[in-house]
Amino acid sequence: MRTYDPDQPLIFIHVPKTAGQSVYTIFHSWFPDTIHRHYYSSTLNRPPSRLDLRQPSGSNPPLIFGHFNRDRGFGIEQYYPEVSQFVSILRDPFEMHLSRYFYVRRWSAERRRNSDIQDRSLTDHLQNSELKMLVHFPREVTRDNYRDIIEEFFVDIGCVETLGPSLKRIGQRLGKPVEKMRLPKKNVTPRDLPIPDGAYDDFRTRWPLEFDIYDYVRSLSPASHETTKPSQVFEG
Repeated sequence: MRTYDPDQPLIFIHVPKTAGQSVYTIFHSWFPDTIHRHYYSSTLNRPPSRLDLRQPSGSNPPLIFGHFNRDRGFGIEQYYPEVSQFVSILRDPFEMHLSRYFYVRRWSAERRRNSDIQDRSLTDHLQNSELKMLVHFPREVTRDNYRDIIEEFFVDIGCVETLGPSLKRIGQRLGKPVEKMRLPKKNVTPRDLPIPDGAYDDFRTRWPLEFDIYDYVRSLSPASHETTKPSQVFEG
């Protein structure tokens, strides 16, 4: 992967349901004065504001942290095509899709708002809902180029399943302190339905590129053999 350049802007790509709220706390401690959130406002029904990346002399470049959804018009190439270094956390795509189902189902019920999940069964969601993982990447990826995209643009990519070791490695690559790092547990949604038999294997068959990318990222991690305990797994 690329070497981090502290004199250039950095983007943390928060792929939904990958512990983003917990990870944000860590990055805020590392970049307290330069971190900027990039999220669609459901309250105001408007996309994120675009940050002017032209820096006054002597100022530190920003860290932009958030969702970057190409399909909704606020992707990286649409907002910050000049940025060339990124960090992210991925998650087993099946677990990510499950997490979205339970989170949106609870959210729409509590707030009495419509969603694309509220009337769907879990089986229907797993078999028919789109997996929106790759629309957040800095460039469009295919099975032919995803390794090149990762190596060219990413300083590092960790995994939820190895979240603690991943964040320590990311912090080291960014030159940030990791010795006393404490990872808060935020935004966890309980799962109140059983997972259908055979659902995981079927899901892997339906989304081969996403699993290729996830498996490749796991293989790059020196902590790939260390799995986070279930009580430490975050949603976000």
